[in-house]
Amino acid sequence: MKRDILENDIYNIYRTNLLGNEVWYFKDYLQDPDYSRTYDNLKHFISEKLAVHFNNVAIFGSAKTGYSFSPNKDFRIFNECSDIDIVVVSQTMFSYFWTEYMDIHAKSIRPINNYPYVAKAIFQKFIVFNGFDLSNEAYVKWHKQESDFKKDLQLNFNIVHDINYRIFESWDAVQNYYMRSIHILKSQLGG
Repeated sequence: MKRDILENDIYNIYRTNLLGNEVWYFKDYLQDPDYSRTYDNLKHFISEKLAVHFNNVAIFGSAKTGYSFSPNKDFRIFNECSDIDIVVVSQTMFSYFWTEYMDIHAKSIRPINNYPYVAKAIFQKFIVFNGFDLSNEAYVKWHKQESDFKKDLQLNFNIVHDINYRIFESWDAVQNYYMRSIHILKSQLGG
């Protein structure tokens, strides 16, 4: 993989490794002979539960490739402590949770938990949920909705790892985020 990153342009690495229907977790980790159909079924399941289009749900990260593209993780291989990173692309959901964060900040009700991380994520046009707490009704509603189907998701698709969601404002935001990580990796390798 390191050689692939050094020898190829960033977009090609992103396109080849992170897009498409081949998911390492289903194909290699679970050794599912029909991994492509399983992935499609998972996307249909999530899209119905979250009311987003099928094409706006994807697995990214180490569950997608078998190793991490995070510059801080040095190509760490997917392991028992890893989680499944689900990308949900929804401008509506992004705006909704961004507004919730803005309300907390504007009203100075309390400090936003993990503020630097949350602010950096929003700047990169995605939502993380670890800035909310149970006093926020929007978060409680999201957490209940996601928790209600999480067990079914894990049982129906043999997922034994924790599931982590990021809600991106657009596919351009997804591409920018992951290509930025690949660019940093490439620089770290001397490319």
